[in-house]
Amino acid sequence: MIDPTVDIHGINDYIYGDEWSRLWQTHFAKRPDTEATIRRLAEWADGGDVLELGVGSGRVAIPLAAKCRSVYGIDTSEGMLRELRARQGGQQVWTTEADAATFDLGSMRFDLIYFISWGLQMLLSKEAKQHCFERVAEHLRPGGAFVVEGMHPEGYPFGSGGLGTLKIDRASTILNGEVHRPQDQVVLNSLIFLVDNELPRVHTTASHYVSTSCLDEMAADMGLSLEAKFGNWECEPLADSSPSMIRVYRKAGPDV
Repeated sequence: MIDPTVDIHGINDYIYGDEWSRLWQTHFAKRPDTEATIRRLAEWADGGDVLELGVGSGRVAIPLAAKCRSVYGIDTSEGMLRELRARQGGQQVWTTEADAATFDLGSMRFDLIYFISWGLQMLLSKEAKQHCFERVAEHLRPGGAFVVEGMHPEGYPFGSGGLGTLKIDRASTILNGEVHRPQDQVVLNSLIFLVDNELPRVHTTASHYVSTSCLDEMAADMGLSLEAKFGNWECEPLADSSPSMIRVYRKAGPDV
């Protein structure tokens, strides 16, 4: 029998390195829902000041900067931040290396803070997520919104350990595998990159989830109320079978 012990925190080390930053740019930086994502976030920002948690290489932040007064981004990966700064328009996004669970930007306050691409699941405990909501509430202006795109555990089709094919292209294949650890509310993922005449590359991630009701309770504890929930960036209704979700939380505004 295989030893079930897994270094849940160490398993993510790959995603913070330079190699993963380059692979991300090559294979994952372009997404069909990017325009819809930017459009919706711009609406919620209403031209104000914006903070992206887990900004990565700026897929969303850079074009959003043209629609808002300011866009700030934090990420734990210096490699990703270098990719962002090197891109056209990257200098329009203010960035700093920081953790979504512990960031402190002093007196800076924002009209919109968002955490997308399932970034909240990369905080590997309930406590870390609670700290993230605390930091968000502290940095939101009254009336500001916190938008989360993440796993919808009640509808997500958890993997059973099999290996599948994610993409086949000219002389290259990307395989992916997933192991669900329900006792820990953890999902382990692996991406295997196979290119002809090159050594295989393996990159692993661990993610942690909580129920949607638990997420809403965390928000409420920090004075953030659930304003809306959707199944995608076209704002279609969230179905029971939806694997992912978008939730919009709002900080109470000043009394009129």
